[in-house]
Amino acid sequence: MLVYEAFDICPTFNILLLQDVKNEAEAYMLKELSLLKWQEKATKLALDDTSGKMDELQGNVVTLEENLKAER
Repeated sequence: MLVYEAFDICPTFNILLLQDVKNEAEAYMLKELSLLKWQEKATKLALDDTSGKMDELQGNVVTLEENLKAER
Protein backbone atom coordinates (compact mmCIF):
# COMPACT_ATOMS: atom_id res chain seq x y z
CA MET A 1 0.00 0.00 0.00
CA LEU A 2 1.30 3.49 -0.79
CA VAL A 3 0.84 4.88 2.72
CA TYR A 4 2.93 2.14 4.28
CA GLU A 5 5.58 2.50 1.56
CA ALA A 6 5.87 6.22 2.39
CA PHE A 7 6.48 5.34 6.04
CA ASP A 8 9.15 2.85 5.04
CA ILE A 9 10.94 5.52 2.99
CA CYS A 10 11.23 7.94 5.92
CA PRO A 11 11.25 6.14 9.30
CA THR A 12 12.10 9.39 11.12
CA PHE A 13 8.90 10.94 9.80
CA ASN A 14 7.00 7.87 11.01
CA ILE A 15 8.41 8.26 14.53
CA LEU A 16 7.62 11.99 14.59
CA LEU A 17 4.10 11.38 13.34
CA LEU A 18 3.49 8.71 15.98
CA GLN A 19 4.88 11.03 18.68
CA ASP A 20 2.52 13.82 17.52
CA VAL A 21 -0.44 11.45 17.69
CA LYS A 22 0.65 10.31 21.14
CA ASN A 23 0.99 13.93 22.33
CA GLU A 24 -2.44 14.85 20.97
CA ALA A 25 -4.03 11.81 22.62
CA GLU A 26 -2.35 12.66 25.92
CA ALA A 27 -3.50 16.29 25.73
CA TYR A 28 -7.05 15.15 24.97
CA MET A 29 -7.06 12.72 27.90
CA LEU A 30 -5.75 15.41 30.27
CA LYS A 31 -8.46 17.80 29.10
CA GLU A 32 -11.14 15.14 29.62
CA LEU A 33 -9.76 14.36 33.07
CA SER A 34 -9.89 18.03 33.99
CA LEU A 35 -13.48 18.28 32.80
CA LEU A 36 -14.42 15.19 34.82
CA LYS A 37 -12.83 16.69 37.94
CA TRP A 38 -14.79 19.93 37.51
CA GLN A 39 -17.96 17.92 36.93
CA GLU A 40 -17.28 15.95 40.11
CA LYS A 41 -16.81 19.19 42.08
CA ALA A 42 -20.02 20.66 40.67
CA THR A 43 -21.94 17.47 41.48
CA LYS A 44 -20.61 17.48 45.06
CA LEU A 45 -21.61 21.13 45.52
CA ALA A 46 -25.08 20.41 44.15
CA LEU A 47 -25.42 17.40 46.47
CA ASP A 48 -24.37 19.44 49.49
CA ASP A 49 -26.80 22.22 48.55
CA THR A 50 -29.66 19.77 48.01
CA SER A 51 -28.92 17.96 51.28
CA GLY A 52 -29.04 21.27 53.16
CA LYS A 53 -32.35 22.20 51.57
CA MET A 54 -33.78 18.76 52.36
CA ASP A 55 -32.77 19.14 56.02
CA GLU A 56 -34.42 22.57 56.11
CA LEU A 57 -37.62 21.25 54.52
CA GLN A 58 -37.69 18.30 56.90
CA GLY A 59 -37.43 20.73 59.82
CA ASN A 60 -40.31 22.76 58.36
CA VAL A 61 -42.45 19.63 58.10
CA VAL A 62 -41.77 18.74 61.73
CA THR A 63 -42.70 22.27 62.80
CA LEU A 64 -45.90 22.19 60.76
CA GLU A 65 -46.85 18.79 62.21
CA GLU A 66 -46.27 20.10 65.73
CA ASN A 67 -48.38 23.20 65.01
CA LEU A 68 -51.15 21.05 63.56
CA LYS A 69 -51.18 18.80 66.64
CA ALA A 70 -51.23 21.85 68.94
CA GLU A 71 -54.26 23.32 67.09
CA ARG A 72 -56.31 20.14 67.55
